[in-house]
Amino acid sequence: MFTLPITVLLLIASAFQWYHRQVDMHEDAELVTAHALGAALSLYLTDNHDTLPPASNWETNLERLAGNPPLKIPGAPLHDGAGFAMNANAAAVPLSKLVAPGKFIFAYESTKAVFNTIGSFQDAAGLHGRQLPLVIFADGSVARLSPQEFQEAIAASNAQIKEK
Repeated sequence: MFTLPITVLLLIASAFQWYHRQVDMHEDAELVTAHALGAALSLYLTDNHDTLPPASNWETNLERLAGNPPLKIPGAPLHDGAGFAMNANAAAVPLSKLVAPGKFIFAYESTKAVFNTIGSFQDAAGLHGRQLPLVIFADGSVARLSPQEFQEAIAASNAQIKEK
């Protein structure tokens, strides 16, 4: 008599558990990718006189140094095909022009799935959903920021390029 409703409830609970496992695996893949890009950025800076990569081929340059990591986030259940976009204001900027490289957003998680994407933050992933935006700073460090922290980091990044 109660077997069918209980079975249905168990199936629903199993589906929710599966979904959350998929989300957790996706978030782990994003973090691994972001850290690979951050490490590659550090190597790039060392090899290129502390100057950030040019916008036209930033991912190509970093991929070469990171040993070909999966730069596009695999199996994204929340936003398929997500990747990272470079801050348009970061192109070929010497670190000496930045007030605080560890607070300057170099790249951010984007809803665009195009290699070597350059963006202006409108395409940032996670601003309207459950997930928090993932950013890579100019010193290679990685963080997940709340939407408010992300907006503050954008403003700080845009304001910190020193005048020539």
